[in-house]
Amino acid sequence: MASSKLSRHVRRIRDAIRALPRIRRLRAVPRQVDIAVLDGTNLQLLIPLFGAHRYEVIYVGGEAIYVHPRVLLRALWHVIATRHLTLGYVLAVLEWMKPSIVVTFVDNTLLFYMAARQYRAARFLAIQNGNRLPARDNPPGTPEIYFREFACLGRFEIDQFTRHGARVERYYPIGSLKDSYYRAYRAGAAPAIKEFDLCLPSQFKPNVRLIHSERFDSFEVLTQHVRRFCETHGVSLCVPLRYHPDHPNRAGYEWEHQFFEMRLGRYARLFPNMPGEFTTYGLVDRSRVSLGMHTTVLREGFGRGNRVLSCNYSGNSVYTFPVPGPWALTDPAYEAFEERLLWLLNASEEEYARACGDLPSYLIGYDDNQPTHVFLQRVIADAVRGAAEPSADGQSHEGWQSQRQACG
Repeated sequence: MASSKLSRHVRRIRDAIRALPRIRRLRAVPRQVDIAVLDGTNLQLLIPLFGAHRYEVIYVGGEAIYVHPRVLLRALWHVIATRHLTLGYVLAVLEWMKPSIVVTFVDNTLLFYMAARQYRAARFLAIQNGNRLPARDNPPGTPEIYFREFACLGRFEIDQFTRHGARVERYYPIGSLKDSYYRAYRAGAAPAIKEFDLCLPSQFKPNVRLIHSERFDSFEVLTQHVRRFCETHGVSLCVPLRYHPDHPNRAGYEWEHQFFEMRLGRYARLFPNMPGEFTTYGLVDRSRVSLGMHTTVLREGFGRGNRVLSCNYSGNSVYTFPVPGPWALTDPAYEAFEERLLWLLNASEEEYARACGDLPSYLIGYDDNQPTHVFLQRVIADAVRGAAEPSADGQSHEGWQSQRQACG
């Protein structure tokens, strides 16, 4: 019976490898490193955090796999113990790499939750890369959300994840990593001049209608409202695209370019995404009001003090802007859109500041004295030097402030 069970697991691993003929097969054993990156998504944003420390990526999307027999045998043992093929492989690779810390920029993955529970010889740091919808993505009956150390966008996540029942040992509500890089890029530059009245960032990729139809249909209504507003009020409009014509995903650029040209025509000025220039963030800062439908770009812009209007016409409340106010709209009528947008365009600085209060810093916990990327560099460097994992203080905002001061 045991032999039959073992053979079944061996066949599963063999078949999984054979099913990916294009995968890059790494025949050596994994080298020992200071930092292991789980999932290579947005790796270019993580590398500046590592300094001179050694790192390796554990790819889990089919890009590469270690096929050395000693790795696979150890993976087989873990697969039998955990009954999870990918987790078994990840645990085996971690045992060879012996990192001081495991980092990911894909914070909403069950695999990272499970690895953090199973592998206790390293610290585990998840860096939030976008708005999270635990009510939609982790309903009752699904595995518990679990983080050992969670670098989240703001204090809003502490409240949101606590209400949802997630288990988080330590929160770092420090803002958005990409937004922090943008602020560093702009450091010393003159304040952005408001060149455009409206900004409508591109949010979707080809065929996304089939995956997120609620959001896509809502965005369609928004584009109709924007065009009508431009026709009626003669305002200027910029549209930062997701892609550049030279991007490997040329089809994505052509699709979104055609999408906005067909819907907005001469009323919109389209801007390709220039690599390394933070095109979307820059245009948000250079516009009087930015619009969208459930996009982290608006939340980050709000955190930088910009005026935004998030329009959720889906009928699903999970896509509504995280905090209520004049920047959040769910009424699909054009008249409601027009009235709200006119208020945002015409409100004085004092009026808008009173409406915001401390909500921008609640949503994006950026600190000029210790930017997001600087804080993360120090957390990672401390882990490599052997600093113990911080004690779990869960939801304590005071505990977080103490940790930030310690890292400073």
